[in-house]
Amino acid sequence: MTNLLKFSLSVRRLWLAVVVLCFAVDSLGQQQLPCEFRDSVNISGGTVDAQSNIHHDGIKYEPKHYALISYDYAGFDTRVEVPVAYTRGCICQLRSCVRLCCPVGQWLASDGNTSACVDSDGPFKVRVNVSSTSGEVQSVNLLEEPKFGVVHLKPCAGMFPEVLDEWSVDDFGSLQFMGESIPQNEYCLNVENSSGEPALYFCPITHEAASVTMKIGIIISIPFLLATLLIYACLPELRNIHGKSLICYVFSLTCAYLVILHLNMGWDFIPCKLVGYMFYFWVLVSFFWLNVMCFDIFWTFSSGVVIKNERRRFWYYSLYAWGSAVALTCMLLIIEKTNLLPEHLRPNIGINRCFINSDKMIEFVYFYLIILLLVVLNVYFFIVTAVRIIRIQRATDAVLKQDSRRHSKFEKDRYRFSLYLRLFVVMGVTWTFELISWAVGENGYLFYVTDVCNCLLGVIIFFLFVWKKKVRQLALKRIGTPHALSRTKSTTLNTTSSTCTATASAAAATTTGEGAIPLNRTTSRDSQA
Repeated sequence: MTNLLKFSLSVRRLWLAVVVLCFAVDSLGQQQLPCEFRDSVNISGGTVDAQSNIHHDGIKYEPKHYALISYDYAGFDTRVEVPVAYTRGCICQLRSCVRLCCPVGQWLASDGNTSACVDSDGPFKVRVNVSSTSGEVQSVNLLEEPKFGVVHLKPCAGMFPEVLDEWSVDDFGSLQFMGESIPQNEYCLNVENSSGEPALYFCPITHEAASVTMKIGIIISIPFLLATLLIYACLPELRNIHGKSLICYVFSLTCAYLVILHLNMGWDFIPCKLVGYMFYFWVLVSFFWLNVMCFDIFWTFSSGVVIKNERRRFWYYSLYAWGSAVALTCMLLIIEKTNLLPEHLRPNIGINRCFINSDKMIEFVYFYLIILLLVVLNVYFFIVTAVRIIRIQRATDAVLKQDSRRHSKFEKDRYRFSLYLRLFVVMGVTWTFELISWAVGENGYLFYVTDVCNCLLGVIIFFLFVWKKKVRQLALKRIGTPHALSRTKSTTLNTTSSTCTATASAAAATTTGEGAIPLNRTTSRDSQA
């Protein structure tokens, strides 16, 4: 237990060092907008006072509300570099924002297949009904109303027009219609004629029920993951190399789920950029530890080399899993904060969302490609292992039956293979569908079903590795419950102390065989079996 605690502390220190490095490098790089790009406007034409405040269109931007950047967006999510850096201010932090579909002086023209912003004819104004908290409604020109700020980037890629009767905008920029409030990041206004009366364009309706189900699934999974973590950490019989690997896997998966919950709940007590790096790191760690478990069972059946020092072998595995995730995260950070790659090829975490830029190729190279390679590698490990098991069973079945010790070990290894195979199928298949949904677009309930399955992975892991008779017996024995020891039809629990010790040892050996058993370990106990 002491070694496990030391290892956990070293991992935490390593992760803390990565976080400190993130902030250190971030402070040396170019300025970052303190808001989403779509909630900001170009204020390069403003005047700067002695306190470094920028005054633009009657609004004062303090230094915490603007940044000097060197990129822009073409269309919805295509980030492009600009030759000269310019200042952009977070107007939505200072005013109630209302979103236009096109820049001021333009309107969105569509031929049914494509749409583009074109110049308007004549004077440009945006006249809407504004409803106050007191219930009063008045028609105003948003461009002249001091409490409103106007931004002009579409809130989503594909928008559709819809005609509504008797709608208005409240003091916070939300659309009010028949008692329903629609926030400004879900619609935009399109002024199509000189009258100034805008048409409404909306983002596609999302599957709210599926989103809520995913949140519930994560909330349910986290206690099951913590229970698995606690049981395997507290039971010495399970803290062999495979139990420790499972502990690291479950720990990283729990951290990833907590980050996902933070994102889905809309919390903001962790900076968006840091959330992106944390999500990237913990998801990769969990996949690398799953890869370790798949490799370990592959090595058991496919290699004649035996590493008897389990501590050394576990440190090799830890160096691979934790080290690979740390290296990839640091690589992502270096690419982000240096000029090694052009601006449009960088991950741009925290710019448009709290993860890698939504450009499909960028997202694939930095994230999904790694996941795909690990999934393919795990499939290879399991195919080779399955073939090896079939060959061993056919060739040596008669011999193994005459050698009860070797037969017992082979059965335990085969059982563990089937256990890890089920875990990989659950995680590998769902992430395969995740890759497909990312490639073709997240449409249809099929992909929401796979997301929900991913969110319930903690429950599946608990029932695979914990909710078994032998593990329950060990847990009950640990807390001192008298019915923890296994019994047979011909024996009772009221035996001598030596009999109790032998029974407990047999239960422990059987448990590790069904859960997380050591590989190729030769001990005096094995020699006596």
